[in-house]
Amino acid sequence: MEFFKKYQTYILIDDSIIQLVQLKKGELIFNNVYDFNPLQNRISEYLEMLQKKTKTVKIIVPSTKLMIKTLELPPVSDNKINDILQFKFINELPYASNEIYYRYLRNSKSADKQGLAVAVSKKYITEITELCSKEGLAIKGLLPLSPLFYLDYHNKQGIEDSLYININCHYCYFTLIYNNDSYLKGCGYTGKIDLYDEIVRIYEYGQEEIGQKEISIVINGETVNFNDINKFLTGLDIASIDDNRLWKKFYSLEKRLISLDFYQLLPQVKQQKKRIKSISIGILLLLIFLVNGTTLYYKWQDKKNYIDYLATLETKQQTIVDEIEQLNEECQLIAVELEFYSNIIGENNYSYLPWLQEISNLLPEGTRVNSINFKDKELVLLAGKAKSAADVLAALESSSLFSQLHFIGSINLEEDLESFKIAGDLIYETNN
Repeated sequence: MEFFKKYQTYILIDDSIIQLVQLKKGELIFNNVYDFNPLQNRISEYLEMLQKKTKTVKIIVPSTKLMIKTLELPPVSDNKINDILQFKFINELPYASNEIYYRYLRNSKSADKQGLAVAVSKKYITEITELCSKEGLAIKGLLPLSPLFYLDYHNKQGIEDSLYININCHYCYFTLIYNNDSYLKGCGYTGKIDLYDEIVRIYEYGQEEIGQKEISIVINGETVNFNDINKFLTGLDIASIDDNRLWKKFYSLEKRLISLDFYQLLPQVKQQKKRIKSISIGILLLLIFLVNGTTLYYKWQDKKNYIDYLATLETKQQTIVDEIEQLNEECQLIAVELEFYSNIIGENNYSYLPWLQEISNLLPEGTRVNSINFKDKELVLLAGKAKSAADVLAALESSSLFSQLHFIGSINLEEDLESFKIAGDLIYETNN
């Protein structure tokens, strides 16, 4: 934030002077006043004299350019406050409402909701901002000076009705506190006689407001009797009094003066705020779109992953089903084959098991046996189909359990397979 920067640079421009003030971490490091003519001088000429060179400044509106009034500001909406200001403040000014900038400050410590209304002519503000703009200076605030005395004195403990006068070699500031009300005025210092007359005038005004009661007078922190004012001023070397304490006080109270910043009312600032707001809304909408889009994408991705997972399960399930069906088919074939051999064994006695087992082991792959018959020591018939009937005969001839094997009848081709009938002798000696 701007307020928390290491350096703060303030510029005050009045009718014929320019004052440059610079603080470093709240400590004053530069404070000078120069003669200034905007037609002949450039602000940047004076900025070169600063200890810390900068193009960023805050403009301080001098008390001579301000119109100030204290009034009750109840806790209502801004529209209601504007109506109150229009009726009780703006209508009393020597300017039309479209010729001024105005702000208000609530006194949070005031029991009766008292506040401060401050106005300045648009003409003065426009002249100052144009001077800065031509020289490429960045304005970060347009703050009034004298309301800091309102904040500083209004809630002081002790004397209720007091006239506080702050005098330095450049300005005089008058803060009259009476009946929990306030009167503020600032003017350029023009000499002791004028100053005395102004003090008397404000003092008598205060007495009229409070019913001729005694009002305490405090000049530069020292209480002065009304009858001793002239004597006190005569002994006061005003030309040697600087305003360093004033600027330190301003720095410490600046945050409380933010609500009186006229900079926020400038047309270009309002327009910039609208642009920033539009951009912010656009960015917010984009972020919402991105967040929602990302959320929808991940939801879609989760759904897709789940569907892919289900598809994988379905594929695996189908594979398992296919394997089960294949096993069922194999089991059925084995069952048929077992039933076939069981029938053969049942019909021909279990004594032929060695030859049956030998035939089962030797038959080429894909051979189908339709019939097998043994009698005594003979293989009466082995009928079936194979890719090659000759291969079946050759396989059996390789066994030591058979001899004199031969085909019975012709070999016929059926369904790409050769049907065969084989007979022969069984050899028992080898089996023993």
